Amino acid sequence: WLSSRSLKLLSISPPLRVMTTKEKPKTRVRKITKIMVSMKARFFSLLFVLLATGVLTESVPSSQMLKAAQDLLMRRTPNLKDKIIFDIISGAQTDRFEVSNADDGKIKISGTDGVALASGYHY
Repeated sequence: WLSSRSLKLLSISPPLRVMTTKEKPKTRVRKITKIMVSMKARFFSLLFVLLATGVLTESVPSSQMLKAAQDLLMRRTPNLKDKIIFDIISGAQTDRFEVSNADDGKIKISGTDGVALASGYHY
């Protein structure tokens, strides 16, 4: 193996030291906990960066969300396909849905996205 000095020169972190059975169990648990906390912190930092840059939050067109809601309606209750209409709420800051009566006597379910529409349908 490379010495720790050469690892520093190469900017490579040294491999994790293998714990021996001679160590006390509490010491092993502390070391494992410390490693897990460090890994969790790195994961959430990466997740935050990806969400902040918009990599994981790609926009779904409203027509696709409406089609998904209609497909859900057809799978679950096809006999209500002519009695329920879906609509997208645009410009809302938070996820929400609204269930109301439409002008033609149908049930109108409005939502900010596909999940909100499905929640309104379930309601």
